[in-house]
Amino acid sequence: MIKFALGCDNEHEFEGWFGSNDEFVRLQKRGLVDCPICNSTKIEKLLMAPAIPKKSNAVVLTQGQAASEKLEEKADISCIGMPSKAAAELTAQIEPLEKPSSTAVAVPELPPQLADAHFEMVEKIRAFKKHVIDNTEDVGKDFVEEARKIHFGEAEKRGIHGKADLAEAIELAEEGIDVVPIPELPEEKN
Repeated sequence: MIKFALGCDNEHEFEGWFGSNDEFVRLQKRGLVDCPICNSTKIEKLLMAPAIPKKSNAVVLTQGQAASEKLEEKADISCIGMPSKAAAELTAQIEPLEKPSSTAVAVPELPPQLADAHFEMVEKIRAFKKHVIDNTEDVGKDFVEEARKIHFGEAEKRGIHGKADLAEAIELAEEGIDVVPIPELPEEKN
């Protein structure tokens, strides 16, 4: 993935993530890249400072190296596993937010136009995560094994959540087992 600083013809600035420069160009030509503020599709890349790791032990990926190679080695991700229909029903049960809470996460790096959208997204992720955890069984490190047992009818069909590394989650998805990573919240990264 590559991050570009982008701007529209109305001088709004924002960032976008793309699989490659070619993907950005292809989507831009088709009018599928738009400004999140005014919906203009006249988008151009802006000058950007290069990303320089802050720590000497930071991992730097070369251009041809897949980010997933490094993630597979160390990262545990929280996952939920349940049939697609059950996942859709669970998501539909999440109540929409009414007002921002006083536990707002500060977002100093975002322009003011995007700070509200970022806050709303984080709150929706927080509500989704709470709902999933409250309504599924925690199987911890046994997630991969238990997801396979459920899929193959060796265990009771139910929603579960637990830990898997990225390679295991990819294997489960390739086997046709419905798995969804649970996003980390900003306060969980400390």
